[in-house]
Amino acid sequence: MDREGGGGASYRYLPRIPLGHTTVSTATGDITVRCPMGWMETADPKNAPTILLWLVREDYGASIAFTAMKMDPSLYRAVRKDGLPAVAKVSLGLKKGNAGDSVRVIRQPEYFRLNGRDFAAYEYSTGNEGIIIRTVVFDTGSRFMECTALSGGTSSTRDETTTLFETQQSVLSSMVVR
Repeated sequence: MDREGGGGASYRYLPRIPLGHTTVSTATGDITVRCPMGWMETADPKNAPTILLWLVREDYGASIAFTAMKMDPSLYRAVRKDGLPAVAKVSLGLKKGNAGDSVRVIRQPEYFRLNGRDFAAYEYSTGNEGIIIRTVVFDTGSRFMECTALSGGTSSTRDETTTLFETQQSVLSSMVVR
């Protein structure tokens, strides 16, 4: 079933969460999104310097963060040629490399299209906390980005997790890349 609205791959989470009128941009200005209602932009350059755009729910119970995948231009060109499956594999491999055996893949990468842009998303957890993290990777045309949605609590219900991932999907559907 095509849930993209115009052809292309379908996706698991509908972009159905209301967004506010406020737009926020990455520190580099190349990505702009609309902020969800009940969310705000934050930053912590000292403790989280790699986050280019960070949205948090007003109760601090969830966050959506945009970060650039670190790679030199030749690796970017090589991985870009291989497509999003390779990007998702590299992204997930980096998570496993950083967290070791505690990374458990919940959902293998799914591929979808929003507003003419291709994405790959996967879900995983670390440790026994019961928190599921969803990372979406995409190409801006000059680098690969990760958009990660994470609950801030020690556990979340499936409904809370679904709402968070639908919020992430809504933010991505509002994205403008310059």
